[in-house]
Amino acid sequence: MRVYNGSGIDGLATTAATQLSAQGYKAQAVADDYEYPDRVTAVYAPRSLRSHADAVAAMLSPAQVRVIPRGPGVVDGITVFVASSFDGVLDVPDAVVEERQTLLAGQKVGWETWKLTDAATPLRLQAPVAWPAGSVYDQFHNYSIETTDGRRLAASVAVARTPLSGYWSVQAMRWLRPPAIENPTGTKKVGGRTYMLFYQGDSLHMVAWRERGILYWVLNTLDDQLSNDVMMGLATSCRPVK
Repeated sequence: MRVYNGSGIDGLATTAATQLSAQGYKAQAVADDYEYPDRVTAVYAPRSLRSHADAVAAMLSPAQVRVIPRGPGVVDGITVFVASSFDGVLDVPDAVVEERQTLLAGQKVGWETWKLTDAATPLRLQAPVAWPAGSVYDQFHNYSIETTDGRRLAASVAVARTPLSGYWSVQAMRWLRPPAIENPTGTKKVGGRTYMLFYQGDSLHMVAWRERGILYWVLNTLDDQLSNDVMMGLATSCRPVK
């Protein structure tokens, strides 16, 4: 998605592109177009992308969707001309925000891939059986990590992506006391496990626990898109894959 600034306001296209990127669109502010004649933002798109264009226009409201054979110039896809009608803040639907906070119980998402990953590592992997609505697994990776005393120990990570293109993960390794977990904000005991809680401000950024000689943890996105309840729900739902 290419975003042009037709508003006469410096930086407005960059503001729009940055916020659209946060909603999962590959948006880029490309140029100023101060000769753009309209005062209302326009979203140009081919008919095949009409539904996406409608969603973008709704967030940039007031905005018009203009269906054309292809985008202006030589680039296919969606092209946005941001006008002065855009106040600088996307109108994100409440449903999108709510979706990322919903944790579904009894969901063995990606379980077959979890089994294959577990079979390929000496670790006893644990996976969540609760799942944040809209998230999808992005990759699984077994590897080894070097400790501060020079040992190499087994580790594994499963990375998932939120609807807003943030990445969170479930991880495990033999290194029981890495520097990253030296200073938890607090601890909480649930169902016989003691969880170490790590906060960034008011947001629960990481939940870690030790079990049978392995350290496990759930790591939030960089900007903590998962709520505190979802983070705890993921961690407490983790069960052995085997």
